[in-house]
Amino acid sequence: MNKTKLVAGIFFVILGVLLTLDQFDVLYAGRILRYWPVVLIAVGLLNLNNAGRRGLAILSIVIGSVMVAVRARVLHFTLFDFWPLILIGIGFVIVLRALGVNGPEQRGGLWSVFSTRKVTIEPHDLDGRQIVAFMGGAHVELANTGEHEGPVTVEVLAMWGGVEFRVPSGWEVVAEVVPVMGGIDIKTLAPPSGRTLIVRGLVLMAGMDIKNVRTA
Repeated sequence: MNKTKLVAGIFFVILGVLLTLDQFDVLYAGRILRYWPVVLIAVGLLNLNNAGRRGLAILSIVIGSVMVAVRARVLHFTLFDFWPLILIGIGFVIVLRALGVNGPEQRGGLWSVFSTRKVTIEPHDLDGRQIVAFMGGAHVELANTGEHEGPVTVEVLAMWGGVEFRVPSGWEVVAEVVPVMGGIDIKTLAPPSGRTLIVRGLVLMAGMDIKNVRTA
């Protein structure tokens, strides 16, 4: 059972019921829908025991909790109040790059923070990785190789940025991603081949595109 899809499905059912009741003036849906970030908390809690998703789960819980607290007026600020921290973050990244530090490159993560990254990677090297795009863009091209026959699974977190995948023709794409105030566009051709790219994660106020590799 895919827990993330389950939460997303329940959310859209509840959303439809609330909007229907609102149309018939039974209740004002806006009073309840203002607490939609509870969905982020639920997704995070359900994935907290999964070691491969724990980092994304904790981040989802934190973001959802802060947004709920702001809407409940427990916290009296908005994300825009912290815009100077963005300048600090940008400066920090620039300093690290000036010192020759390009960010984490271990198996667990490919990061695009305040920047754009383009990588071409073999299927077996992509399998099991996490891709994080925060106020930046990640462009990942899957190398056209026939050596990897099993499914390739990747975790994605995109916030105020974008992630683009380009896969060879013949790869089936399964997107188990929850878009929140964002969008996902999948345009791929997949004749039967047994090779599958499974993308999981969260797209928050961001976009994700999955297309076939350009051919000459």
